[in-house]
Parts: sequence; structure tokens; C-alpha cells
Amino acid sequence: MGASNKEVWQHLVADEKKRTNIKKTYLKYQKSHVIDYLDYVDKDVYKVISFLQSNKIKIILASAGERIEIERMLIECHLKKYFDIVLSGEEVANNKPAPDIYLKAVDESGVDKEKCVVIEDSPIGIEAAKKAGLLVWAIKTNIDQTGADKILSNMREIIMNMNLLT
Repeated sequence: MGASNKEVWQHLVADEKKRTNIKKTYLKYQKSHVIDYLDYVDKDVYKVISFLQSNKIKIILASAGERIEIERMLIECHLKKYFDIVLSGEEVANNKPAPDIYLKAVDESGVDKEKCVVIEDSPIGIEAAKKAGLLVWAIKTNIDQTGADKILSNMREIIMNMNLLT
């Protein structure tokens, strides 16, 4: 969804008392039904990030999610070694759709904004990146991505489009 867990919960269950009770039940369920990230990772991601890394392009992960889950996903999917910087929405004052995480990513990377490309999938993430003044490409899904500068059909198209930028 591109939002923090707190924001997702607030959106799903408006009443705070109900939300607290449902969340307790869900957290118990979640412990016994752990997400297997390998089942969800796009298999082309390995080819794409290998290409980016071999071309000395900095790779940054700027997720609205919780740091613990980001780290678990990176380890389980054998992706950690590819990222120069990993940021969680927990590490900024305002999570997506605020631009904070992308502004921090640009600042920590040392790369000029004009040379950055954000790959997003959610409308909230697209909005955050655009507010940060960044070029945004979306990987096509079944949700509204019209805020992106370019919509790609699949991960492999990142390579072709990166070649067009140089």
C-alpha cells in the first residue's frame, strides 16, 4: 500500500478501541503465519539490481514499512548485499506520502536529485517521490499509478529505460 503499518491500521479500522483489539488478534495470527517473502519477490529483480550494481548505480531502498520486516525480507530474498542504503519510514519524521524518506535517501546518497529515479508501485509512494521532486517510474499493477512519470510493464523494462537515460 505504500503506507506505514500504523496508517494502514487506522485506515482499515477507524475506531481506536476496535483497532487495538483486532490488532492483538492479528499479531498472534501473524506469528503463526509468517510471510514467505521469496513467494512474492519478482524473479526479475535479481537481474535488474545486478545490472544496476554492475553499472555503478547506487541502489537505495526507501520503504514505508517497519525496519524489522524490511531487514527480514532482504535477508530471506538474498538482496541485502545489493543495496547501498536501506531506509524505513520509521526513521523519518513523516512517513509516505510525505516526501521525507525520499529527501533523506537523496541526501544520504550524495546524488543530485536530477540523476535519481524512483521505482514505485503504490500511489502513496508515487505521491511521496513526486513531492520530493524526483522522477518516478512505476511497475504496472492493478492500482492507480497515473501520478508516475512512466509506467513500465515489468521489472526488466527498468534496464532498457536506464540505458535510455545514459
